[in-house]
Amino acid sequence: MYFLINFFTILIGLHIYKNIWPYFKVNKIPTGAGIILLLCIVSAFYLNNELYSIKFGVSLLILSILTLIYYIDDLRSLSVFIRILLQIIMGIAISISFFFDLFSTNIYILLFILILVSFLSLLLTNTINFYDGADLNISVFAILNFLILFYVFSSDKDIQILINLSLIFFIAFSLLNYKKDNLYFGDAGSFFLAGIFLIFILYAILEQNLKILYLLTTLSFPILDVIYVILYRIYLKESLHTRHFHQIYQVVQRKQIKWLYLLIQPINTGLSIILILFLSSLGINETFSIIISCSFISFNFYFLLRYFLFNSHKTE
Repeated sequence: MYFLINFFTILIGLHIYKNIWPYFKVNKIPTGAGIILLLCIVSAFYLNNELYSIKFGVSLLILSILTLIYYIDDLRSLSVFIRILLQIIMGIAISISFFFDLFSTNIYILLFILILVSFLSLLLTNTINFYDGADLNISVFAILNFLILFYVFSSDKDIQILINLSLIFFIAFSLLNYKKDNLYFGDAGSFFLAGIFLIFILYAILEQNLKILYLLTTLSFPILDVIYVILYRIYLKESLHTRHFHQIYQVVQRKQIKWLYLLIQPINTGLSIILILFLSSLGINETFSIIISCSFISFNFYFLLRYFLFNSHKTE
């Protein structure tokens, strides 16, 4: 019953959002649906706020405010400088929310954390944003990540409330996103989702929950894809601000093999988990198994796929 009530509420909300989009007088495909996810998460949090720490609440509040500002990019577009600035501010603000105590104990460690999380904020936001460019791609990405987070926080029922709601959102969103040029998650949604991942990661670190490393099974491949494409575009002397078609799923789409690009992320995640389980069965430390498995599988699978797609293009 919980699933059905939330599912139909979100689905109706998405339909309403899509139908009122023309009234914004924005001449482009409906986007910014991620703002509905923000409303879902914030509503669930404040209905159960006694279950969460002050640090968690403050970070979510800051993220929500910054996301509403970022939403301007879906409506009228923001400059590249402003978008990058907001992404860095998000990383700094969320870090301070969780590690404020380090101000008085070790300012150098705090500075290191601020730099690291700000960089991760830039990386995650742009990775998620790039993966919003094809039907259902962002849904597959998000569902895989939230399933991993469900496992990571399997003993934390309070966090699972937010994870379950996020899963329901993306299942409902899929029913609209599978149609071509129907509804996109949007820049603000990508920004908010990146922030949610950062909050979960930092929360897990504070709780000394090393299972959070399992997120590497879902994040390592798309992050590698984004880094490769950025370096490749620099090599080609392309402007990083212009539209491109170098992402791995875009290359697969050009082959006109329907829906194949949706299988790439699940296959990579599945292979990584299988190797982790195998190495762990040999008595190898779980943390070491995760890092080695995700690095090995993602790197080799990614470049083998690139090689295959490149050579198949040459033979056409």
